Amino acid sequence: MTRVVIQHNSGQFSDTPFEHISDARATFAHAVKVGAWAVTGTESANAPKNHDARDALLHCGAEANFFVFAHPYGEWVALNRRFLKNFDHGYMGPYIPGTHGLDAAHGAHAPRGIAWAQGVAKDGVTGKITVGSTHWNTPAQNKATGQSNSKMAKGSQAFGLRHGRDKDIVFLNGDANERDDATDIFEGGDFLTIADERKDWPKTHGLNTKRGTAIDFIASWTRDNRVSAVDYEVLDDSQLKLFFDHFVLVGTFEIRPLHR
Repeated sequence: MTRVVIQHNSGQFSDTPFEHISDARATFAHAVKVGAWAVTGTESANAPKNHDARDALLHCGAEANFFVFAHPYGEWVALNRRFLKNFDHGYMGPYIPGTHGLDAAHGAHAPRGIAWAQGVAKDGVTGKITVGSTHWNTPAQNKATGQSNSKMAKGSQAFGLRHGRDKDIVFLNGDANERDDATDIFEGGDFLTIADERKDWPKTHGLNTKRGTAIDFIASWTRDNRVSAVDYEVLDDSQLKLFFDHFVLVGTFEIRPLHR
């Protein structure tokens, strides 16, 4: 039996350069502390003239001995070289196109898809381990643009089918901008959030409570019948002070040996 720790941090691209570098350092320091195999996040300041958050993630991740893939659309995945090797990365989507000619008040957003990275465990787990990061629209963005997060649910299923085949393991993390405690965000798909699995939905967003509070997730692929959640915690500002407006999610899973 192998225990795998997964951490997720939904970011805030509008923070200052000082706040971005501070949060990147704190993010990877905590990942090292808890022995995270993977760390994911969103809003890595993808704009060409505002890329300091992405630069900070790449720098701090490398210092902490992580392989980091930060996609230009804002999602990122970091894999710990302490536990994994033979890395690859890519992007699926976008499933919802980005908006053009709109401002934030009228639904502007980046293209929505899934950034992913994968590696092979140095010991203990058979098959590749792929971890994805995704950021879905807010209800206001969907209303303004006529889009729907159902496209993201379908895209997530396609991601799981591609990377969770045979002996391979897949996880998906992100900011759903939907209440995980009130709805099945994957709309009948085969990903299961750790909060749903454990039937415990702690608050993950520090400011906006209108959309509900359990809007970020760490999810495992239910077809990976070797994988089960054993622990889940959300660290608020009193436990891990960060500048972005979401809290840090840490999930622990057990992966059973593959029986041939």
